[in-house]
Formats: sequence, C-alpha cells, structure tokens
Amino acid sequence: MECRHINQIRLLIEAVSRYKNSNIDVVAFSMGSPMARKAILGGICVDIGQYLGQPLTSLVHTFIGVAGANRDAEPLCKLLSWAEPCNQINGISCNSAFLRDINSV
Repeated sequence: MECRHINQIRLLIEAVSRYKNSNIDVVAFSMGSPMARKAILGGICVDIGQYLGQPLTSLVHTFIGVAGANRDAEPLCKLLSWAEPCNQINGISCNSAFLRDINSV
C-alpha cells in the first residue's frame, strides 16, 4: 500500500466530489478498504513520510469497507510472509506501521 496509490485515491475522491458538487459515498473492497481509509484520513504516509494533507472526511457522506484487511491478515501473512503486502511497514501484517496508523484514529 504505497503512498502514491493513496494519493491517487485522494485525487479521485476530490475530483468526484467536485464534479458532483456534493459529498460522495465510498465503497472499498479487500485491500482497497484500508487504502481508502488512509486516503480519507490524510496525514503522513508511513512508507515515505510524505504528507497527504488534511482529512477528506468533509467530502465523504458514507464509507463502506467490504471484506477489508483493516485489522490484519495474519493467517495469510503466515503463509506468505515473503510477499510484499505482508511487510511490517505499509503492509497488512498484524501490527504493521500502516495498520497502527489508520487504526489509531
């Protein structure tokens, strides 16, 4: 879950809200759920320390995360500990810096 992807989601949320001239509903699935949460929350990216900006909560009417790895995917990461999504910085591994960040709010 790289900062550049979070930035792209933020830009999309802002663009759709401007286009509609209203708040929007965000539906995210699987790994998109924690990524969309971080995009909405803003703050600092844990992987490169880039400042994303202020929260976009005022642009979002409803957020729905479906089957999201918002806490962890520890069983998966035990099987695939070598896989990029399971790293301790910006992955979905239990207690990764990314998950601690989005769950601290």
